[in-house]
Amino acid sequence: MSGTKCLFTREMGSWLREIRAAAGLTQDEVAARLGLVGKGKRSKVSAIEAGRVTNPGFMTIIGYLLACGTPVGRFCDRFNTLGLLQITPETFENTEFDADVKKRLRAQTSSQVDKFQRRIRFPRQGRRLPPEELKQRATHYLEYQTQVKTVQQAVKILLSHTSVPVTEVHAYLNYARVVLSALRKHEEPELAEALRRASGNIEVNGLDPDIGRRIERLVVRKFRRLAR
Repeated sequence: MSGTKCLFTREMGSWLREIRAAAGLTQDEVAARLGLVGKGKRSKVSAIEAGRVTNPGFMTIIGYLLACGTPVGRFCDRFNTLGLLQITPETFENTEFDADVKKRLRAQTSSQVDKFQRRIRFPRQGRRLPPEELKQRATHYLEYQTQVKTVQQAVKILLSHTSVPVTEVHAYLNYARVVLSALRKHEEPELAEALRRASGNIEVNGLDPDIGRRIERLVVRKFRRLAR
């Protein structure tokens, strides 16, 4: 799919480490076979294996596998079992944001969803989640992050046309997230009460009530459009 981004994860890196170990090669030897030179040649291989290089490039992975004498299909078979969510650009393309902003929002969403998938796939404590539940939670998080990024960017544009002090921008963005949370959790008739409670953030933080109402209307409009 055009514009789709899939990040290279720590789990994929660990597969490469296993492949290198099975081939009896050191990181220096793999680096040499990849044609890497200089002091940092070993650290480049180490970074890929640790998943710190989130977009190493297809040919880099192919070269790594060939350096280890491993069939490319073996890695592809493992990749097909991973079930990573792909970040598609359609949601952001259907907004009024310019191309650079759309690209940045997609990258931010990709990064945060990737980190979330790592946390739920390798929990520091507690039970491992079954694959279907992993996918369900990650899909839900992707939807949430897409809505957050879209809403907050729209609020930033709204605030740029007002005389709001820079020190208050963060508070307005937090308010937008509170409104979004209310919209995600409640339906009428509970929604009206949830939005009323959310508006209390405006008074508590000494913000402009008129701007608060404009932000609420904006977030409601954006949320309903994204939810369609």
